[in-house]
Amino acid sequence: MKKRMRKKLFLNEYKSLGFELIIEVKKGTENDKIIDLLDDFIDFLDERDLSINARDNELNSAMLITSSLKYGSASNENINACESWLKNKEIVKQIKIGNLIDSWYDKSTLTL
Repeated sequence: MKKRMRKKLFLNEYKSLGFELIIEVKKGTENDKIIDLLDDFIDFLDERDLSINARDNELNSAMLITSSLKYGSASNENINACESWLKNKEIVKQIKIGNLIDSWYDKSTLTL
């Protein structure tokens, strides 16, 4: 396959890696606190050139964290940073973080 096609399809050297994340908050947590957590987490991700892609509006479903750069990738360092940041939040009951996956082609496998 030609380089131009690999680039358009995000294949081989243009592959973009990301990781799945599920955040479970403690029962009874007020919506305002959940919104504040998400706002702060998005700011945390922005500082690292990462973005969050959620399938729906619930925290208890898998979200994909990817690079916000066109041909960038998330790293194991990003996984560790997100895990450390979330573990220090009072309203977080549990987090699950998956391994690095191809953010364009791999299927979701993480469940709570």
